[in-house]
Amino acid sequence: MATEKIRVGYLVNYFVPAGLENFVLTLLNHLDRDRFEPFLYVLHFSDPEFCARVRDDVPIFHLNRQSGRDFKALWHLSRKIKSDGIQILQIHNWSTFLEGVIIKLFYPRIKLVHVQQGMEYELTLKATPLKRRIRKILRHLFMPLVTVAVGCSRQAREFLKREWGARRTILIYNSVDTEKFKGEVTPESRIDTDGYFTVCTVGRIVPVKNFLCLFKAIHLLKDRIPRLRLYHIGANPAKGQRYDGELIDYIKRHQLNDHIIFLGPRNDLPTLLGNFDVFALTSFSEGLSFSLLEAQASGLPAVATRVGGNPEVVRDGVNGYLVPSDDEQAVADAIYKLYADAEKRKEMGKKAREIVKQYFSVDVMVEQYQTLYSLIASGKDISSVFNMQD
Repeated sequence: MATEKIRVGYLVNYFVPAGLENFVLTLLNHLDRDRFEPFLYVLHFSDPEFCARVRDDVPIFHLNRQSGRDFKALWHLSRKIKSDGIQILQIHNWSTFLEGVIIKLFYPRIKLVHVQQGMEYELTLKATPLKRRIRKILRHLFMPLVTVAVGCSRQAREFLKREWGARRTILIYNSVDTEKFKGEVTPESRIDTDGYFTVCTVGRIVPVKNFLCLFKAIHLLKDRIPRLRLYHIGANPAKGQRYDGELIDYIKRHQLNDHIIFLGPRNDLPTLLGNFDVFALTSFSEGLSFSLLEAQASGLPAVATRVGGNPEVVRDGVNGYLVPSDDEQAVADAIYKLYADAEKRKEMGKKAREIVKQYFSVDVMVEQYQTLYSLIASGKDISSVFNMQD
């Protein structure tokens, strides 16, 4: 007699090409179909091309909510989730936490898994002290409704304990597909770097990423490294945005137009990263950066700030260098060290891929989530497999 499959729903605000959504995409496409049936629920909107990357057997439901927390819409969503027979609903960060809790109140039998993918730097930055206090109260109040909270790094797990009052927490690292990201460059994605020493960075242009620090480091290096270029991959700076304007002004003021190149959004990242010599990540805050994992899997040594989960990936002097946050001189010095020693740079890149394959592979992450879902669905003790004490 066939065992009944476990139905797992994934609740996201948006479904667009970004870190959290790529994480969800990985689980949707890799869950064992003999044991699990995944469903995707999108509160707002999706990118059609990104949706096309989801396997055909995954039902996708769009609530198309406009703004705010529409309780009537959430009531309809909870009915949909109930009719789909969802046993486990996975929610992510603050962005879908309250929605998940409301659905749980409408549909008490469902089990909630909360995954913390970041340290909510931007959310905290924009909020008033009162709003931050209210959020903390709501987290502590409703976290007991969550069956288990998952941190994507040790720092994210500690954040859950400290800021959310979570008591049932486990660690499951983010992952990267090392067969997809392996540093190979196709003719279509090849860039003519023209003998330049190349640094790349990936990410949205938002304050938390602190690209200004990296641009300052490039300014410090442009005379030390005669042929130097930084390539930014992601949305181009928008003139109407304040932070974007600061970056554009800095580039113009210091005549860095030939040193900093914006490639815009790219769909060929797995075969694009192999064009570059070094990856840089100068964020103020990170959970466990997917871009960092992808670059390391592609054989690029990293220069990364010592924040969030970065030190759990980058071993200083082994597969890259860790630097203090917002210290452009330290960033510049680390990049220069990689420039000056090509043999060391190559050795670090090789080690980077080895470490990612061993500790951050897709197979390892997916199997851990599958084990977690199976334990929850069967009512077994999660601590029998996962360490919930640290």
